Amino acid sequence: MLGSKREEELEEKLYIALNSVTKLCEKCKKLQNLYKIHVKESKKEILTLQRDLKRVNDDITRITEYMQDVIDEFKQLRSDANSVSKLKMDIANLKGQLQSKISELDSSYMLSQGRWMYYIRESDIENNLSSKIEELRTLKS
Repeated sequence: MLGSKREEELEEKLYIALNSVTKLCEKCKKLQNLYKIHVKESKKEILTLQRDLKRVNDDITRITEYMQDVIDEFKQLRSDANSVSKLKMDIANLKGQLQSKISELDSSYMLSQGRWMYYIRESDIENNLSSKIEELRTLKS
């Protein structure tokens, strides 16, 4: 032994202190290892979340573009429907004008037919008259 009781007490306290420091160092190393594991897992989780976020953002972009396409198509359909309605009205107007023209032409045709009938009758009458005049001449002679 080294000597005095005081030296023994100090030696024992030094041994206990060194032992405590050693245990603290071991616990610190375990905590550092746990921390490293936690950081590594956290980084993996962050990467996964970033990848998922990018995928979701891409999906949102695609959905937004699709919605805009649908909106544009809807506007085009509405415009086409308005055009069809306008065309229907134009067709109805043209149909009315056509029917009016047909009636007008029918009237003209009937009138012209009547004139032709008049001319035909007049011609028939003239022919009959001419033939009667000839008959009378024949009878007189």
